[in-house]
Amino acid sequence: MKRLTFWLAGILAFLVVLIVLSVVIFVLTGKSALRNKLAVWEEAGGAATMAEYAEKWNGQLTESEMQAGVAFANALAATPSENPEEISDNDLVGDEADTADLQALATCVEAAEEALALAHDAADADVTRWPIAVAESDSYMDMLGETVESLGNPRSLAKFLRIEAVYRARQGDMEGAFESIETGLRLAQYETRQPTLLSHLVAIAIQAIILDTIDTTMTQVTHPDTLPDLSSIDALLQRSMMRPHVRPVMLGEGTYGLSMYSDMAARSMPEVLSGILYGHVAARYLEYLLDGIEYYERQALQRTDANQPPIPPKWTGVSLLAPAIEKYNAAVTRCDAKTLLARQAIQLTEYYREHKAFPASEDFQSLATNEAHGFVITYTLSDDGHTVTLGCEPHPDFNTKEADAVSKETWELTW
Repeated sequence: MKRLTFWLAGILAFLVVLIVLSVVIFVLTGKSALRNKLAVWEEAGGAATMAEYAEKWNGQLTESEMQAGVAFANALAATPSENPEEISDNDLVGDEADTADLQALATCVEAAEEALALAHDAADADVTRWPIAVAESDSYMDMLGETVESLGNPRSLAKFLRIEAVYRARQGDMEGAFESIETGLRLAQYETRQPTLLSHLVAIAIQAIILDTIDTTMTQVTHPDTLPDLSSIDALLQRSMMRPHVRPVMLGEGTYGLSMYSDMAARSMPEVLSGILYGHVAARYLEYLLDGIEYYERQALQRTDANQPPIPPKWTGVSLLAPAIEKYNAAVTRCDAKTLLARQAIQLTEYYREHKAFPASEDFQSLATNEAHGFVITYTLSDDGHTVTLGCEPHPDFNTKEADAVSKETWELTW
């Protein structure tokens, strides 16, 4: 009996030692994995904290670029949280804009007068790089609160800029209407530079609002000669493509996520347990984002369904992020498709001004190419030669989500 007890005690001691050694090895390998992955992450342009990431980017900017960012931040702070009740979003789209109550439009513009003036000041700086708005705390929970709180105002300001553009167009001030549009596009650029997926999705929403405003404003006139020179808008749209910003946004999101994992582990787990899990989970998180950056920066036809980044194990929690990133990528492509349609419409308008007719179908050249964008722009000319319908035709090899997103976009132009 004593011998059996001795053997059982020995086995139990052996198991305890084995478990302790396994935990130590797991902790050490987790820390090593995170350290190695952080080195790759920082080499790719990321950082360990949001303060470091913002400092790395903002340190490259000029004083005028920083001041333009402050002007937009002030404009957002001054923006009323909601549109006045007299005007709904449906009143500002398509033919409805021609019949929207002029006094109600004026009331809306007056309600946001300070914010609109500050936004125009920011846009007048004519900068191509915008600063990152630095959070006051590196705590994930504090940053999350600041991020969520800041998401509403940019969209509200974009809506007020749309109202201002419609109001100016109704008064015959087409130069002023396109000034409002230009400010809206620069607001989208400013939001694009903010370092989270949520902020970039807000930027995409803003750009969609402004692109709809371009469409509405162009349909409010009966002849293209009454429009101002649109070459500056075309050039600004060319710089407003979202795909080039995927890398910095995902690097910012990854840095933001590192703070999340660190903060959540410290708040919700005992120190030993957080030490066990944090290194491995954070390393897998960075690995997934690095694979995603590599995939989303590929040429369009190399972004196929078959070669998407592998999804990490469920125990890491990173798998929950995968569907959101896929939807974000599709939103980027859809926004770029809509931007290219707007540019194509503007260039066709300039062509019509010069030649008094749209080009023949065989002379049309798509701004989008399968190699660069995964789709081409289709061109349908009406029998009378005065109406053009533009659409997007995805390549068969383009991945399903992006192909579905671009196939929904159309633009009609009648002169």
